[in-house]
Amino acid sequence: MFSCTFGGVGSPLGLWAVRSPTGEREQTVTPTETERHELWKGLGEVLPEAQVRTLMDSLPPVDWSELATKTDLVALEERLDLKSDARFAKIDSRFTETNAKFEGVDAKFEGVNAKFEGVHGKFERVEGRIDKRVAQLLVGMAVLLTPVYLALFAGFGG
Repeated sequence: MFSCTFGGVGSPLGLWAVRSPTGEREQTVTPTETERHELWKGLGEVLPEAQVRTLMDSLPPVDWSELATKTDLVALEERLDLKSDARFAKIDSRFTETNAKFEGVDAKFEGVNAKFEGVHGKFERVEGRIDKRVAQLLVGMAVLLTPVYLALFAGFGG
C-alpha cells in the first residue's frame, strides 16, 4: 500500500508525496481536480474565501517540475538560436555552392553564345557568297538564254 502526504518535506505545495510500501522511493504527483476541490473545501474551513482563492490560484494545475522558469526559457532560447544559426549557416553554404555552380553554368553559356556568334558570322558570309553566286548564275543564265529566247520568239512570230 502506498502512503500519501500533502506538502511533505522537499515537496512543493500542491503536490502529493507518494512513498512505496518499502519507503525507498518517493515521487510527486499532481493532485486531481477532485483532490484540488477537497483542498479548497478544507482550506475554506480555516481561511477566508479570498485567501483560499488566492492560494488555490497560485497552485499550478500541473506538476511543479513541468513549469518553465525564466532561466529555462533563456536557456531554451539560446539553444534554439544555436540550432537556427547552424541551420541558417548550412543553408547559406548551400546557396553559396549553388551560386558558384550557376556562375560556372553562366560562363559555359557565355562560351556557347560566343561560338554561336562565330557560327552566325560564318553563315552570314556563306549566305553572302551564295547570294552573290546565285546572282552571277542568274545573270549568266540570262546572258546565255537571251539568244535562245529571242530565237524562239522570232520563230513563233514569223
